[in-house]
Amino acid sequence: MPESDKLANNVVLILISRIAMIAATAALPIAGWMLERGISAVDRIGEQVNVVHDQLTETGGTIRLIQQTQQVQNGIIVDHEQRMRSLERINANRSN
Repeated sequence: MPESDKLANNVVLILISRIAMIAATAALPIAGWMLERGISAVDRIGEQVNVVHDQLTETGGTIRLIQQTQQVQNGIIVDHEQRMRSLERINANRSN
């Protein structure tokens, strides 16, 4: 291969490498922008997960409060029924 062909190949390779470097340098801001958008999307999803978690925690607390209230009401009803039975027995004994 003559020297002029080698020189021409080297010049072509240098041009291609410089074009590739310019293209890579131009792509860096685009890649940074895409990365920033990805991170902000993950942050938004994280915020939404936190909101849902807070709502579930509040709902769980409300359910526990309702269950406790229901247990107290059931206790009151059972106590009332026992008192009514006692009073009925007392009245039955008096009438005999």
